[in-house]
Amino acid sequence: MEDIIEDVVNLLKVLADNTRLSILKMLNEKKMYANDIQDELDKSQSTISQQLGILFDADIITYEKNGKKNLYSIKNHQIMKILAALQRNILNQRKEKLKDLSDFDIYDTLF
Repeated sequence: MEDIIEDVVNLLKVLADNTRLSILKMLNEKKMYANDIQDELDKSQSTISQQLGILFDADIITYEKNGKKNLYSIKNHQIMKILAALQRNILNQRKEKLKDLSDFDIYDTLF
């Protein structure tokens, strides 16, 4: 059980980065070369290379050699489903907060 918890924590650490999440979002739409990811995110080559390496080591993405370049893609689509579920959950929580604030404003106005 401890091993699984540690694996989950390590995976969440990998996902807890804006650049890596942005890369995953782009790769979920299409396969991309590192330089295209770099251009789109306006990050340095070393930053993108490092982040791709972390995602690759976590077995979330893969690549295929195309000449001297690597074409990156999502390997573990389950992760994308988990991220989509998290996104839906966050949006639902925001809606609830807005509804609660709206109800509070109406109550506050009446009294």
